[in-house]
Amino acid sequence: MLTNTRNVWARRTRRLIIAAALACAGSTLPPSSSDAATARVRWLPSESAAITHYDVYVRNAEAIYDEGPAWSGTPAPDADGLLEALVTFTPAAAGANYFSIVAVKGPVTSPLSHELPTGTPAACRVDECTTQTSCDFSELPDGTSCSDTTGDPCLSQCRAGVCATATGSGGASTEVEVDRLRFTTAGSTVKAKLGGEFPADTAISPATTGAVVELRAQDGTVLYSSSIAAPSFTTTPSGRRFTFGATRADPDPGWNGLSRLKLRRSGSKWDLTARLDSPALLEASLESTITLVLRMGATCFRRLDATCELKPSGSTCS
Repeated sequence: MLTNTRNVWARRTRRLIIAAALACAGSTLPPSSSDAATARVRWLPSESAAITHYDVYVRNAEAIYDEGPAWSGTPAPDADGLLEALVTFTPAAAGANYFSIVAVKGPVTSPLSHELPTGTPAACRVDECTTQTSCDFSELPDGTSCSDTTGDPCLSQCRAGVCATATGSGGASTEVEVDRLRFTTAGSTVKAKLGGEFPADTAISPATTGAVVELRAQDGTVLYSSSIAAPSFTTTPSGRRFTFGATRADPDPGWNGLSRLKLRRSGSKWDLTARLDSPALLEASLESTITLVLRMGATCFRRLDATCELKPSGSTCS
């Protein structure tokens, strides 16, 4: 019975502590400073009346939580019911610091909350911990979008763990002419059909580079993304046709509902067709303008700000 009680407490605490990390405020000094800084951290209290105190942990980017808590205590709730602590820490010389919270009940602690960074996290690297010593410090796949200041989502992408400007004969200047992009709602999911073309003067080989398909809002926010690894494509000996078809038996989460993607060279152009089926398409289907991005290695194709006609049955963009 004691085990069951602890499990319920841990689940409740984790759910509440996740909200805490989202309420963490930034440091009062820049991360490059070698002086101490202070972060204002706020969180929802646990439902358990037996909580003895809370611990706030801080780590540097790509480092485990190898020290004890930066703050411990049991603050009184504010007027809005949230707890608050001012946490003193030493900012990382470069990159970011990550904050996480646990609730303590005697000898038992809750799981780490979801982390929240301050400073400048590396755009092309995974940096997350699920326990104080179990962390993932890896590179994001090549071709993943990373932030830039130009407003063009094709100009910046991850390569070998670094955010870099796209290069290649296609580059960011190659436009996709969208023949159709139609969204339809089907129960709890949204389906989409895409058809378009782009010039064939660009050499492509998704069977070598893989492909990333994105739908973005007008401000560049990624609303939908699907990543197809190179081995998932089949090709003809002539290299004039590349086909991806999702398998239902063992779907890859990275496909994100993309069930078919075809690229066929026809004369002076490449024909592009795709089918998608995912609840993740809902937000994109409600936009008045959509940016389509197709990335293959360092070469990028896009259609900026396609105008969408919204209807009760779905929307059509061109």
